[in-house]
Amino acid sequence: MQSGYKQIQIKDIEQPVYEINLKYLSIPYDICLIMEQLDIRCYNYQFKYRNETIKYGLSRDVKSINYGERIYRQSGHLVGWPTRLMPDTSGNEMRDLDQCYHNLFGEYMNRNHMKIRVIDMTNVVSDNINDPVWPLKKLERELIKRYQEKYNRLPIGNIRDESHIDYRGYVGKQTFDNLFEEYYA
Repeated sequence: MQSGYKQIQIKDIEQPVYEINLKYLSIPYDICLIMEQLDIRCYNYQFKYRNETIKYGLSRDVKSINYGERIYRQSGHLVGWPTRLMPDTSGNEMRDLDQCYHNLFGEYMNRNHMKIRVIDMTNVVSDNINDPVWPLKKLERELIKRYQEKYNRLPIGNIRDESHIDYRGYVGKQTFDNLFEEYYA
């Protein structure tokens, strides 16, 4: 297996970003090994086929045995692996996306032209006292919004635009601490 990944820069993204090129991996599980090597447990991701964004997503793999479990399960259902993963929820989702891609562009996706961009959010602490995944949700929304503004449509794998995030209020840690400061003293 070649390294299969490289670090890249994305405009306005402060966290480390890596691009995994599935063409250089031997088996889908190599994704988990890369994610473990990079020690990434919380991340936003983007599936790109050729130059087309297929979908944006997020994952917080704190309970999973495997690092990168979500992107491993999704990409393991693409055509082109020596052995594809058995169908499951993620597999069905990727197979459905493959059919949508075929309907739009006249070809099926193959792992040899798929790249996964991973934004490492592992060390980002949520300001939302009730939602540890809040920074990932906000970033996913921002990425989808940028795509929608540029192309006037959603990526084929993002059925919802996640715009509800724009209007969702929350109590930040600093506000909470200020409200109850006297009780902590």
